[in-house]
Amino acid sequence: MQIGIVGCGLIGQKRARSLGRDHQLIAVADLNPARAEALASQFGGCQAFPDWRQVVEHPGVEMVIVATTNDSIPLVASAALMAGNPTLLEKPAGRNPVEVAALLEIS
Repeated sequence: MQIGIVGCGLIGQKRARSLGRDHQLIAVADLNPARAEALASQFGGCQAFPDWRQVVEHPGVEMVIVATTNDSIPLVASAALMAGNPTLLEKPAGRNPVEVAALLEIS
């Protein structure tokens, strides 16, 4: 499976390193472009982007891992789900029940 990660901080890096042989990291995004480039450079063929939408909309991405700060998770996750991508979220999935309920409605 071809994976995209949004959020290249500590958790995003851990998720990238935990991908098994059956998975390939092909796209990453972070608000800090240098951090995205640093993570992408560790995985052959992986592209780094400054905008998370580029990962969510990437034609080769088959699953999105959302490893952003809590305030960004609902927005990124909802876009990934609406794009039809299986999506792995860090917890919490939202800052309140309304944000979580909106994600559940999409999925």
